[in-house]
Amino acid sequence: MQHDLRSLTGRPNRLPNLRMKTAAGVVLTTLAAAYGVWLPAKAEDNMFHKTGAGLSVNIGLIPALAIQGRPAGDPMAPMPGGPAKSYKYHLVVAVFDAATKERIADAVVKARVSEIGLTGGELTLEKMKGADPVSYGGLVAFPSNARYVIAIKIERPGNPSVSLDFPYEEQAQ
Repeated sequence: MQHDLRSLTGRPNRLPNLRMKTAAGVVLTTLAAAYGVWLPAKAEDNMFHKTGAGLSVNIGLIPALAIQGRPAGDPMAPMPGGPAKSYKYHLVVAVFDAATKERIADAVVKARVSEIGLTGGELTLEKMKGADPVSYGGLVAFPSNARYVIAIKIERPGNPSVSLDFPYEEQAQ
């Protein structure tokens, strides 16, 4: 038996609707980044996809609060770097061979989040444990509503390192 929340409280409750939209967004972002879902209509580079030096790289930003409280073995459990509360997003990076579309699982992936014109600290992203295929992730903060560059550096044995910049504009929420 379902109950209308309005009948229980006497006023509309928008929280379940907001939670559903947030959950749907988290699920879609996670699928796109962690499982490499390709959107054929947008093969060119965009703010979440770049190609360079034979690699194809997808990034995703998942609200840090969405991963808070996950069990230790969960691939979406918080990454090293501190509690999810102190960060705004969990950055997820998926790396592919541009020609074969095969997932790259032997890389060291680093990220630097910085406001335009400033430098930020570099973070080595962790392989997301339990995630198959492999993605790399870490917690990041955007301290102000500004324009940022998310610089991704990929190092692979026997290959030159590859750096790709993703512009990002933090919006007031």
